[in-house]
This record gives sequence, C-alpha cells and structure tokens, in this order.
Amino acid sequence: MENLGLNVHSFIINTLVFGVFFVLMHFLVLKKLGGILAQREAKLMEADKRAEATKHALVQAQEEFATIIANAKLEAQTIVAQSKHQASAQTKALLAQAQTDAESIIAKAQGVLAVERAKMLAQFNATLETAIKEALTTVLAAQASKIDFDPQVLQEVPPQL
Repeated sequence: MENLGLNVHSFIINTLVFGVFFVLMHFLVLKKLGGILAQREAKLMEADKRAEATKHALVQAQEEFATIIANAKLEAQTIVAQSKHQASAQTKALLAQAQTDAESIIAKAQGVLAVERAKMLAQFNATLETAIKEALTTVLAAQASKIDFDPQVLQEVPPQL
C-alpha cells in the first residue's frame, strides 16, 4: 500500500476519527435533526388534517348557504304571491266600496235634482202666472174702453195655469 501512497497507520487513524466523528454526529446532530424533522412532519400532518377539516366545513357551509338562498327565494316568491293576492283583494274591496259610494252620491244627487226641479217648476209656474196676469191686465186695460173689464177678476183666477 505504500506504493500507492497510502499509509496504513494514518488510514486506521483516519478511519477511527471518521468513525468517532460519524458516531458523534449521529448522536449529537442527526438525532436532533431527525427529531426536528419529525416534529415538522407532525405539524404538517396536523395542518393537513385541519385543512381537510376546514375544506369539509367550507363545503358544508356552501351547501347550507345554497339551501338558505333557495329557501329565501321560495319564501320571497310566496310573500310576493301573497302580497299580490292581498293587493288584488284590497283593490276589489276598494272598487266595490267606490261603486257603492258612487251609487249613493248619484242617488243623493238625483234626489237633490228632483227637489230643485220641483222648486224650479213651482217658481216657473208662479213667474208664468204673474207674467200672464200682468199681460192680461195690460191687454185688458188697453181694451177697457171697448169692453167692460174688472181687474179683480184676474185676482180671482185660480193659480193652476
């Protein structure tokens, strides 16, 4: 081995130093590194489990949200339909009330018109009677010289003209 440039004594010492160094490194550094790696792996596994649980919770929350939205839409449609029905019923009731009120107003107006018509006819008859009496008085007074006329005769004429 000396021909190759190797010294057996130095080879054995180097091997022993390397062995001691390897054993010391194994016990002092590699075990601690292995422990740290194991802790990291455990933390990563735990984080992965939490991520899966969170993902599952998210899926459930999305399903619940979709269900709530669907129920809200159905409830909104029901409320709108009920509101339309109530509005229609109220509209019909208001129209019926308006029709009744209109008929009542028309009946009252017709009654007032009948009374006013009777008053106007009575007033017209009285005015016509007075005008006829005055006209007859004037005509008869003008013709008084030709005929024998008494103005009190007109006063005795019944007012049924």
